Amino acid sequence: LVEEIVRIIGYERIPVSRLSAPLPQQKSPMSPELKRETLRKQLRDVMIGLGCQEILTYSLVSLAKLGQLSPTGQVTVLPLKVANPMSKEQEYLRTSLRGGLLAALARNQKHELAGIRLFEIGKVFLPQGKDLPEEREMLCAVLSGPKEESSWQSNSEPLDFFDAKGIVESILKGSRLRAGYCSSDDDTLLAGRAADIIIEDDKIGTAGELHPKVSQAFDLNGRAFLIELDLEKLLKFTAETRRYRPIHRFPGVTRDLALLVDECVNYEDVESIIRSFPLVKKVTIFDLFRGAQILEGKKSFAMRIIYQSPSNTLTDEEVDRIQEQMLVRLYDELGAAIRQ
Repeated sequence: LVEEIVRIIGYERIPVSRLSAPLPQQKSPMSPELKRETLRKQLRDVMIGLGCQEILTYSLVSLAKLGQLSPTGQVTVLPLKVANPMSKEQEYLRTSLRGGLLAALARNQKHELAGIRLFEIGKVFLPQGKDLPEEREMLCAVLSGPKEESSWQSNSEPLDFFDAKGIVESILKGSRLRAGYCSSDDDTLLAGRAADIIIEDDKIGTAGELHPKVSQAFDLNGRAFLIELDLEKLLKFTAETRRYRPIHRFPGVTRDLALLVDECVNYEDVESIIRSFPLVKKVTIFDLFRGAQILEGKKSFAMRIIYQSPSNTLTDEEVDRIQEQMLVRLYDELGAAIRQ
């Protein structure tokens, strides 16, 4: 309304004056939509840098297509139906990006010989009874085929779960986040080869191998892997500002540690205990062993641990003391012992 009045009066008749008050020194907070757009751009940059191609799929799908995402072929939550659909293939608002991506993967497999990596960033529509659906922005990606194009220099190993997990970790690293992983019960994915992505006890996504029945329903060739991240939850953990931390002046101490644990113990639990000690700078697993040399029902994790102090050069005695305390906790909480 004000703009219309000014337009009628004439912009040239509005007096111009300089503000007498000093400009605010505090940085204006970033608007929520600008934060989302910044996160979208960042995610696109990471995904494209990892060799993935962005696609756009329809927001309207068929009920049959949604049913294909479950091994049973059943849709557990009925999506919102469009009042005047253009065709049977576009009757419902999608509750997931998975169907469109898997259909695109199947089409591309007929023409591509190299590995295929597709992703999409878009909204899904989750029904809320008689209310309008909840709109959530998601990132979804699918991977299939060999890691590299066939050549005399490579053996063209197929993509696997750890390629999908590596993409997730690259995304989180770009946002300066670190996630934990736990076993997933997502029925689109294969049990035992899928993990929920957890930050501060909040599930932000899922990654894993597609269930064979779902692959068959979409006419996919070979194994396929799926990644799904909730941008709304990811945005909550994304830091607004970067904080400078000086490089450590003192050298680190590297120790290798081989632990014997029960088969049911996850590496994530072992690493969590090790990282809880303040002078532990980095933990890397470099071997997982099962064999005749160890007892049945046991496995061995071999890890490289870097200890570093910001205030002094660590002595062997200090590192020994920390490692002894660490081994006590590992034994008490997980039954882990040093492999002889």
